[in-house]
Amino acid sequence: MLKYFCTNKEVIFLKANVNAVLEDYEENEQTQKELPKPIWSGQPNTKHNRTKYDWLFIPLSWFILIIAIFWRVALKDAAVPLQIFSYILMLFSVYCLFFRNHFKKKKRSKISYEVTEEDITIIITKKKDIVVKQLALQNIHFIGYSMRKDGSGTLYFNFPKTYKDIIIMLFANSGIGRFDEKFFAFFELDDVEAFLSFIKDKLPEDLVCEKL
Repeated sequence: MLKYFCTNKEVIFLKANVNAVLEDYEENEQTQKELPKPIWSGQPNTKHNRTKYDWLFIPLSWFILIIAIFWRVALKDAAVPLQIFSYILMLFSVYCLFFRNHFKKKKRSKISYEVTEEDITIIITKKKDIVVKQLALQNIHFIGYSMRKDGSGTLYFNFPKTYKDIIIMLFANSGIGRFDEKFFAFFELDDVEAFLSFIKDKLPEDLVCEKL
């Protein structure tokens, strides 16, 4: 059974049981043939784990760890909730320093991207579900992108440039939490400029591209 959740005409979120998707595909081959065929497909490059914002997360993680250790030693006779909070801070900082990039790499390996003549699609494979996010090409009016010296980077579609969203964006590609699900983004493409050149002709004339 497929369940559709539509928030607006621009983005469609689909959640489905993996087995249900496979069964529906076999039973509706004719319908599948009528769907738009991908003209581009790709995946995040899991080798690109470091971003320009790591200069913030690495020293911040060390700072939190030092504070947590100092807190634990200085407040060894403090109330239990304060002691527990110090342990939480230590665990969080250790995760950020040593496990964050591994978690991000594992998560990115389950994501794939597609572009058709009508829309762009993000497909996320989870343990029991497949999440599909679609955005119509005609509704894309802004692309923000970050790019490394080697040309690889990330693109954010219709990125709303409010202060709140900019702060969330700092965590979007960090491997911390689920901040990346708040944006429609293609993470860690090998060649950002090549993709922009490919897709610009298919987007509205008022499209704005800006480096973030």
